Amino acid sequence: MDNTILGSTPDSVAGIQGYNVPSTTNTNGQAVSPTTLAGVAPSSFQATKDAPEIGQNGFTSSIRAKRAWAEIDTSYGSLQFGRMPWHWGRGIFYNDGNCADCDVGTTVDRIMGVTTIYGHQLALAWDFGATGVTTQQLSLGRLDPSGYQYDLSQGDNVLELMTSITRIDDPISVRERVDRGDLVVNYGVQLVYRRQAKVDVSSSTQATSSYGPQPQSPDQMSAPIDYGAWSVTPDLWFKLHYEAFTLEADATGIYGRIQHPGALADARARPHGQRDLQHGSSQGFDPGRRSHVRGRD
Repeated sequence: MDNTILGSTPDSVAGIQGYNVPSTTNTNGQAVSPTTLAGVAPSSFQATKDAPEIGQNGFTSSIRAKRAWAEIDTSYGSLQFGRMPWHWGRGIFYNDGNCADCDVGTTVDRIMGVTTIYGHQLALAWDFGATGVTTQQLSLGRLDPSGYQYDLSQGDNVLELMTSITRIDDPISVRERVDRGDLVVNYGVQLVYRRQAKVDVSSSTQATSSYGPQPQSPDQMSAPIDYGAWSVTPDLWFKLHYEAFTLEADATGIYGRIQHPGALADARARPHGQRDLQHGSSQGFDPGRRSHVRGRD
């Protein structure tokens, strides 16, 4: 039951215009409430509760596949593949949202290998960042939702590569070493590279539907235009434990360039493209009984 409000899907609203699609019934230019239409039972006559389902009583279904991945463990490390959570450091940029009351988080389609070398965890990943327009998002997919979905263009795909090396001790080992009075230091560095050579643009030959201009067949897709974007995102993480004292810090930045920014360009754009530059950091300090957290994004 994903974000379902109790009492929100009685059988009296199933398949009614105004709840899942805009109402087409108007009076003097004003939309009419669906429950005032002839033959529509008011909610007081509802007999049961229907499952939340897109196209019937809402815009989302109660059961949605958000993440599904597999892990293969060997003596050399592990291989992971699928749509999986992504978390790094304090979670200021990549946060899996796995806390008890979290509702959103970072999810990635990834093939990743992880191994341990001299007490450090080494990870290498190839991510399916974005494939661009597919038939699942266009009229082709809506007219035949049970058909085989495919990518309409390979030129607009986003290539994303990730590598990281960390030293993360398991919680039991950390607690035992802290209880002995040892100084425990965990740390890591992560590097993410992205590149997109082309982007899609709207075509004047696209058919018009209630959803706007939509390609009806692959030949109505316009050729992707040059974009030439790349970015590098380094992230440094550090955590120190000593007795009741804990200090943690995380810093990240995005550095890159767009060779052909188009509408994204502004007055500060340079002749050779638009620069992309962002920084962020977060620090945490826990002296035992009291906690102070400071951050800057």
